[in-house]
Amino acid sequence: MYGETCHICFTRQEKTPILTSPAPRTSLRERKKQAQRARIIDEALALIAEHGIDDMTIDAICERSGISRKTFYNYYGTRHDLLFDICVSRTLELVRGSVDEALERFTRLDERIT
Repeated sequence: MYGETCHICFTRQEKTPILTSPAPRTSLRERKKQAQRARIIDEALALIAEHGIDDMTIDAICERSGISRKTFYNYYGTRHDLLFDICVSRTLELVRGSVDEALERFTRLDERIT
């Protein structure tokens, strides 16, 4: 739902990450669903930025996304479900960014030590 993941570990002797398990492959259908979900989120965020959260209606999202209400409901049960998904996805992006930054600092520190 939020992208592919794989496990990475570092050893003191190795300066490059080692994949400990392969990243799962996603099907074309799943990638299309992820793209549609991302498009809905992007349009919802654009509506919020332009008009405020109260004017972010399902009809407005559908119109901007070029989808029907039925398609919207295939992804989200309610407007609040969409808002929750937006919060979760944005939080995950922030966490990933922080982890990547910390990992980069750790790698630089490890290079200085060895």
